[in-house]
Amino acid sequence: MENVNETGEIQDIALGVTLFMPLGDMMPKSALYFKDVGDGSRTAAKFTQKLRAYITSDYQEAQILEGAIETDPTWEQNLTALHDSTTWNLQRARCHPG
Repeated sequence: MENVNETGEIQDIALGVTLFMPLGDMMPKSALYFKDVGDGSRTAAKFTQKLRAYITSDYQEAQILEGAIETDPTWEQNLTALHDSTTWNLQRARCHPG
């Protein structure tokens, strides 16, 4: 994605919107922010959409996450590299004392 400031003045440019806003926030947060972009100047950004799976016992089923997940992803996939129709079966192996 490329943007050009053609306003005749120095401007701040914000791109994208984060999907998760803290409770009570009225305005969405920008995903990427360029400060003081000169007139006639260009900004460029490349977004890579990724699907991540996190496996942890820190959360309960159907719990609403209000902040960042505090564990590393167990699995990650670039969505643009997938076929139009893709299926995953995620399973959790239970440990049996023995």
